[in-house]
Amino acid sequence: MILLRKSEITNWWIAPATNKLSFCNIFSGTLQGNFIVVGFSGLEKENLYYDESNVVRIAKEGVFTDTGTFYPFTDAHELYLHFLIDANQSNTLIATNWAVFSQHTHFSEIVADIITPQGILADRVFDFHSNQKTAVLLTGYSSQLSVNIVLTPYVQRKHCIRLIVPDEIKDAIYTGSISFEEESIERRKRIRQLFDQITKGSYISVISQQTNT
Repeated sequence: MILLRKSEITNWWIAPATNKLSFCNIFSGTLQGNFIVVGFSGLEKENLYYDESNVVRIAKEGVFTDTGTFYPFTDAHELYLHFLIDANQSNTLIATNWAVFSQHTHFSEIVADIITPQGILADRVFDFHSNQKTAVLLTGYSSQLSVNIVLTPYVQRKHCIRLIVPDEIKDAIYTGSISFEEESIERRKRIRQLFDQITKGSYISVISQQTNT
């Protein structure tokens, strides 16, 4: 990944600074931590870029970093918008660091870390009945947990992404940016509706645990 000091990032998403491929649910309430903008530079798909500045504010039309840079939802990754809509449905949890534990005729067993309002449940194994429409974004239902599940697309246990992002993942991220474009306008309307439903003010603040120097 390449760091950009002056942002030219498009097809972006918000991720924890420690895991740049993970999608952050920015509508989960007041966020605590260090979150950054990750994405592509224009139409270039060979590299992923990130803004070193911390995200500090989520507004109805986009997000702001602590250096004042604004990233509008009109430039966000289509898959990220889809993820936010799915993740904020009622009775839904996000699963990250996941892998297929076993495969059955009508469902899979998944091992993953499940993000709950009370914290992360690590290494949970559960049934996953997929309702996916594409191979990129995985959503489904768990009868054992009695909840809808959204799997973070690029955070799988089999991928070593600390030092380098494999080409197949970069291709999948880039492909995902155009795979949902038909519904782009409607999806951005739903994002604005989500913001109105979840927030009572004009923005969501991000409480940073560390200050950039």
